[in-house]
Amino acid sequence: MNETTFLSEMQSALGGLPFEQREDILVEYRSHFFEGKERGKSEEDISKSLGDPRAVARSYIADYHYTAWRTPAPGQSVGKSFSHLIRAVFVTFSLLFFNFFFMLVPVLIYAAFLGSAWLLAGASVFVGLIFFILGLVGGGGDFVLSNSSAQWALIFYSVGAVALGSLVSLGLFALSRLSIRALMKYIKLNINLATA
Repeated sequence: MNETTFLSEMQSALGGLPFEQREDILVEYRSHFFEGKERGKSEEDISKSLGDPRAVARSYIADYHYTAWRTPAPGQSVGKSFSHLIRAVFVTFSLLFFNFFFMLVPVLIYAAFLGSAWLLAGASVFVGLIFFILGLVGGGGDFVLSNSSAQWALIFYSVGAVALGSLVSLGLFALSRLSIRALMKYIKLNINLATA
């Protein structure tokens, strides 16, 4: 998405804010694009780094209504202040709903990939151990292993399979820890947004 599309989507999504505040936000995002271009980034890269303009606008609208509820203008009625609270809650929940479903599918796909990688690593270790035992006891007679060279080949294969499965498991353990930490940070970010 280029700068014009990003800013026009954000401007239309910020429709519920006062004109001055809306213009301040748009000027801020124009400056982000200007600074990014100065650093040699493309407009598409800048817009990706800034996020979805509608989601960003929702967070600004939620913040505006929350602030208006917390610090009502002099002479503002309780009903008006309460309407700001209701709007802030509604916008915050819609933002959380969007984030939840926007991130749910990629997280589930990633979890399925990680789970299947764990299964493959475990299967490699398990099959390697089975073949190692078969190689040590002779493979059940002539039916499986016909000579001693096949027996040694099976033992070396099994050691390699166990070593490979163990190394992959170590890598998956580190990757799983990083993934869980990243997911927890994302969840905390959404909780902080909801309780801000």
